[in-house]
Amino acid sequence: MKPLLALCLWLLLLWPAAPAEACGPGGDQASMYSHPDAPFERFAAGHLEMLAGTHHPMHLAYAWRWMMGVPTTPEEQRAVVDTWKRMEGELERGDTSKEQGVWNEARSLALHSLGLDSARLTSPRSDIPEEERHIHGDAFERAAETVGTLSRLWRKHPALLLEWVDAQNAIFAGSCQPLPALSAGDLDDVGRPVKPSASVQARRQAERDYQVAASHLYCSRFDEALAAFQAIEGHRDTPYRARAAYLVARTQVRRALKEHSPWGSGQPEEQARFMARLDEADATITRILARPRLRAVHAQTRRLRSLVRSRTQREAWACTLPTLVLQPGTGSALAAELGDFDLSFEPGRKCPSSPAPTQELLQWIHVMQQAAET
Repeated sequence: MKPLLALCLWLLLLWPAAPAEACGPGGDQASMYSHPDAPFERFAAGHLEMLAGTHHPMHLAYAWRWMMGVPTTPEEQRAVVDTWKRMEGELERGDTSKEQGVWNEARSLALHSLGLDSARLTSPRSDIPEEERHIHGDAFERAAETVGTLSRLWRKHPALLLEWVDAQNAIFAGSCQPLPALSAGDLDDVGRPVKPSASVQARRQAERDYQVAASHLYCSRFDEALAAFQAIEGHRDTPYRARAAYLVARTQVRRALKEHSPWGSGQPEEQARFMARLDEADATITRILARPRLRAVHAQTRRLRSLVRSRTQREAWACTLPTLVLQPGTGSALAAELGDFDLSFEPGRKCPSSPAPTQELLQWIHVMQQAAET
């Protein structure tokens, strides 16, 4: 009875929020009521205020979570706010300037802490345009964390940190030239060779293996990237084991999208190959999500799953998404699944096999939208 009671109470409170002239999709008046009032952070934190049936379905689904007492974490709130801002043009899609700034500052601080020359911050010339590299913001954030960690672990080996930074500069700049071989070691104050400890050497090799794999991915050398990430996943002593498992799936998805023309060639063979590539990625994604030891990458893996199944299982996935967006504790996956729910939503779609909370969510959105049309 709780959902039905909430439905009635909220309809009584919110009915005036959607004037009749705001019902048409894409109309001038409708656009005024298609999303919550700014700042979006207030809505994300549960300050729902007045809802309208002309709000995007993703906003209504998010509001329903709050009304039903499903907790939403600060991480999830940040992710959905970024998604809403991109939808409204407040943030550019693919804009990683903020994350690049975090990387640049961390890199500078790390070099400065070891008394190293900041002139090494200059990146090499790119071999490929930035828009074709598709480097996600989390790559810059992860590199920022890593350079800080390495500056502490390798405090006695500043040359090794420079070596790592130079390689990372080349990768982010889009250089597709092979990374240079690791040097023999470090030098002391009078120029004598200093051999790093076994633990330093092991971490150094793990870092280079990951950098090489990332370079292959950004340069669209997909076979090499897959082999490299699979090898890293197989190592027990690397800090990148879980990350590499996810990047196997991401490489498979990127290869499928890269090979597939967005306009379609009309050839059945091309479509069949595209679907086979996505099915291969789906199998990898399913394997990752079934392993608790890979929990650290489950959120980004769920984002990939939604991207894949929105293409391979369109109708079934459209009925699965309303259930997923009501699940607590999914991290940044919530934003992607809400976004795909919004794209796939069709008024009146029947999902008879969905659980009761999902049915109630869809019924509530349907009633809200009907109210906006009267």
